[in-house]
Amino acid sequence: MEAVCVGRAVLTVCLPSSDMREALTFCGTKSGRDVDKFRECNLRFAEAQVVTSPTIDTPGLHFECKVVFKSPMDPKYLDKASESLYPAKDYHTLYFGEIAECYETE
Repeated sequence: MEAVCVGRAVLTVCLPSSDMREALTFCGTKSGRDVDKFRECNLRFAEAQVVTSPTIDTPGLHFECKVVFKSPMDPKYLDKASESLYPAKDYHTLYFGEIAECYETE
C-alpha cells in the first residue's frame, strides 16, 4: 500500500473493541474547539500505518482514509427534529473518505 502524501487531507476512524462508552459519549458531545478531548478522556495517540493523521491507541478496528470530498451541512436539508442539536447554528462539515488501510489491533 502506498503512503498517503502529507499534502493530502486525511482522516482516521477507530471502532474500539473495549468499553469506551464514557469517552465516546464525551467526545461525541464536545467540540474539539472548546476542549482537549484526548487529555480529558486520557486517550493516547498511535501512529497510523499509511496516512499522516494519528489514530487512537486502543484495541479495535482502525480505518485510515484520504478525504475525497467534504461539504458543509446545509441547514435547509436538516430534519426539523434535529435543529435543537445546533442551538448555535454551528453545523458540521461532512467528510467522505476513501479507505487507504484497514486493520485490527489488540
